[in-house]
Amino acid sequence: MFIRNYYFKFIKLFILLGLLNNFESYSKELLFCHDEIESFPWFEQNGNGLNTVEMNLVDEKLEDIEIKQQSLPWLSCLRELKQNKIDGVFAASYSPERLEIGVYPGIPLGAKDGIPDESKRMHISEYALYKKKGSQIKWDGSKISGAKRVGAQSGFSILTLLKKQKEQKNIEFIDESEQSSNALIYHIAKGNLDAVAMLSLQADKIIKLNKDFSNIEKIEPALEKKAYYLILSHKLVKEDPELANKIWKTLQEVRNSTEYKAKVKEIFKKYF
Repeated sequence: MFIRNYYFKFIKLFILLGLLNNFESYSKELLFCHDEIESFPWFEQNGNGLNTVEMNLVDEKLEDIEIKQQSLPWLSCLRELKQNKIDGVFAASYSPERLEIGVYPGIPLGAKDGIPDESKRMHISEYALYKKKGSQIKWDGSKISGAKRVGAQSGFSILTLLKKQKEQKNIEFIDESEQSSNALIYHIAKGNLDAVAMLSLQADKIIKLNKDFSNIEKIEPALEKKAYYLILSHKLVKEDPELANKIWKTLQEVRNSTEYKAKVKEIFKKYF
């Protein structure tokens, strides 16, 4: 009897320990932040944006973590990442200044500059300049001409290019007060701004769906073409570099997956 009771106690202990181990292996929760403003096709209010889909697929593949997503104003996302209050921000283009905020794939923790591993990107996007039809504003690939007042969304990386254009006296004023892409295009339509620099897919969708903006057109060529990444916190990369690399590697796998490519095709077919 003693042996049998001991045996059952041992089995119960074994099961309990197994459950605890499983609980611990699934209990690591990560909080990633993205911009609260819709940006087609990457973020949509209905949760069907491609970046959201991509991150959900990563979450499904990595069974040892649980990814939570929150939306905030973009500058708030960056500020909270710098303070290690969150574990990551997506999706952000590269600039050396942002290495003070977090870590890009392929760039060592603590580096002041570097080249991110583009194979670990989330996506590639283009910025373009938009103007009223008939205006003489031009972009030749290096210089903006014919525009005095140009706008861009607050905190977006294209502001670096615009500020250089202002330093070279190619433009006179930069409006970076707006967060909404719709509001920026509205400013062109009403004549408040001569041109705006925007992510082209988002701007093209807005113009296509709004008859009030039928007098707005895109200037070729593109202002910039950039890769966008998941930036991870200094704290996460320092404490668990293996997990950080695992997340970036899984992003690469998801982006190249049949499931994700089918979703890309579905979204673009709907609007273009």
